[in-house]
Order: sequence, then structure tokens, then C-alpha cells
Amino acid sequence: MSLRKRKKYKNCHGRSNDNAIRVDALNAELYRLHQGLISFATNKYANTINQQIKLLEKPFLKDEETKDIFQTGLTPWIVAHVPCLENHQTIFQSYYRKNKSKMSPSARNMLAKWSNISPSVYEVVSIDRPMKHFVLIKDVMTENAFYIPFQNANEFMEGSLLIGVVIPFANHHNFFFTMIKLFHRDTAAYRDLLQEYTKRGYGLTKQFPEFLARALTNMLDEVHWKKPEHEEVARLFVEHMVNRNMDDKLIVDGISLWQTYCRTKNPPLKKIAPYAAALDYYVQKNVAEKISLNQVQLAKEYGTSPAMISTIFRRLSGELADKAE
Repeated sequence: MSLRKRKKYKNCHGRSNDNAIRVDALNAELYRLHQGLISFATNKYANTINQQIKLLEKPFLKDEETKDIFQTGLTPWIVAHVPCLENHQTIFQSYYRKNKSKMSPSARNMLAKWSNISPSVYEVVSIDRPMKHFVLIKDVMTENAFYIPFQNANEFMEGSLLIGVVIPFANHHNFFFTMIKLFHRDTAAYRDLLQEYTKRGYGLTKQFPEFLARALTNMLDEVHWKKPEHEEVARLFVEHMVNRNMDDKLIVDGISLWQTYCRTKNPPLKKIAPYAAALDYYVQKNVAEKISLNQVQLAKEYGTSPAMISTIFRRLSGELADKAE
């Protein structure tokens, strides 16, 4: 290789490394600012946020799980868009002004964009491909695509939907504060719902509480249970799995298996907890193939007996033997 070529290679390679270093530094700064904003909002203005949530409560959201999801989804919207502080400021504006002088010019410009982005609904297209450690998502209405980093691939499912605000970082995007995950939903129905709100002329941002409430209720691809007790088992199972931070895929698979069992056997239930606990154990043993809690521990957690869990587990196993993967 000639000296000139070596110099050219060295210069190009050096520029590439310099760019990568700048990108990493900017992302590190942006993530520090994002985490700082979350702490600023939740620590200093928790009461203010809760007051706003109470003003926006929807009486038709009756079960506690849906109410909690609604409140979680509203929080980033309140922080970015509701002028609930003195001088008609949002919480985001207050944080931005307090920290603006400490930011690099690049971070300041990027952060200024965050509060102007509207919420939307996104479909998970692929996980860990084509980019490693990223989820590829697309806006269900505009079809704009974004790469979102993940720590655990099992937290996402291809074809599932995400509701939230996607904000830019240096070479990828991420969700502002948090996201709402929806499984087994009709993507076309959510696209129609988005179009309905955007056609009203004043944008989804101003109507987001109403949109989110409808997205969590009216637009569900609902499961039809033969008996209300069957749904109660599913809800109790989900509650315990979520509290133990179990993977979303395990929860979805467990619900699907329980639906199958209920359709074929239509079991009469006198008690809810033993069935939810037995389903929990079945999913651990046959889907996750890893026992995190044994039957005695589950009995204590669900408030039932190991003997009842064992009996119902055998029934589930007999019916679902060829269904679990």
C-alpha cells in the first residue's frame, strides 16, 4: 500500500472512530438527561401528576389493571404536554430550563424536539434483527420505522403493539418515559382509531387521554370467556406473573393455554386462586421449562393449598400436553 493510500485509510478510519465516539458521548448525555427528567418529574412533582391523572379519570375504566395501565400511559403525556406548573409551564419545560446551560449544544437541540412529538401506536416488526440488541418498530399509521434498544428480547413479541412517544437519540430512538404493550390486537383497528383522532383537526396530542382510554377498552380484540370465573383466573395469573417480573411471552402463552383449556373443558370453578396457581406452575414447568416457585411456594403466594394446585395441574397437563411448546 502506498504512503498516500495509507494516509487516506488512516484519515478515514480516524474520522469513523471520532464519529462513533461523539455518538456514544451524545447518547450517554441524552440518557443521563432522560433519567434525570424521570427522577425530576416523579420525585418533585408526583402529587401534581397524580392530581392531573385524577382530573382525567375515565369512569368506564372499571378494573384496577386497566386503570393502572391508563395512568402509566398518561404520565409521560402529562410531563411533556400539560402546563400544570406556575407560569403555564409543563414539567418538561421546567426541567429543560433548569438544565439547559449544562447541556452540550447537540443534546440541547435534541432535547428540544422531545416535547413536540405526538404519541402514536407502533407495531413490533422484528427483534434483534437486522440490528443486534434493537427492536424494529413501525408507526401503524405512517409506517415510519424506528430502532429501539432492548435489554431483554423476551420483553417484546413480533406483531404486538406499543403505545407511547418515540423520541430521537443520536443514532436510534427510544420511548419517552415508558410504553404500553398490547398483545393479540387488531392492528387495522388501531390504525382506524388513529385516523379518526387525527382527522378531527387538533391532533392526537390534545386528545391523547380519550384516545388511550378507547385503545385500552373499546378497540380490544376481546377474548370471549364462557364464564366470568375463567376470566378471573386469567387476571389473577397475570397479576402474579407481572408482580414477579416474568417475561411477557410467558404471560401471553399462559393466557392462550388457559383459553384453550376453558374452550374444551369449560370447567366449573368454585375457587379462583387454585386454578391461577396451577396455571402458573404449568407455565413454569412446560413453557419456561424452569421452576422458579414450587407448588408449596405458589400455594403460599396465591393463598391456596399445594394439594389443590397438584390436582388441577394434573388436569391441565392431561388436556394441554400437546399444546405447550
